[in-house]
Amino acid sequence: MDTIRDKEYLEKINFSPNITVCLKEKTPRSTLSSKLFKKIIGLQNSCCFYCKKVNTKFAQEHLIPFNFVRDTQAYNIVASCINCNGTKNDKLPNEEFLKELLDRNNKFQELVPYGYSQEMMKNLYKNCWTEYH
Repeated sequence: MDTIRDKEYLEKINFSPNITVCLKEKTPRSTLSSKLFKKIIGLQNSCCFYCKKVNTKFAQEHLIPFNFVRDTQAYNIVASCINCNGTKNDKLPNEEFLKELLDRNNKFQELVPYGYSQEMMKNLYKNCWTEYH
């Protein structure tokens, strides 16, 4: 897989997003702006998305793991306490959390860009489950 054409071919036959970038393994992890992340924390009532405990220190957690999507977008970020963030690591959470995220994104459209859809997130989740786990 040395040529650009080989990598482009992988993109067409594989449901993993950014597969050519994943092969290079050089994607820097970005974060949301502190203003946007504070909004997400507020939407969660300063509670961890997973354990629901009130907290003051949060990590930006990718619900669908960064190692699968290789992108940081508000519609896939939740505020997670440090313990839950470390426990989840780069695993896919139970589907109940996906449903909760979809509800949040539906209520707060400013978190989702043009082209986002619940179907897209459901497909990402399903493909991550199938291919990554």
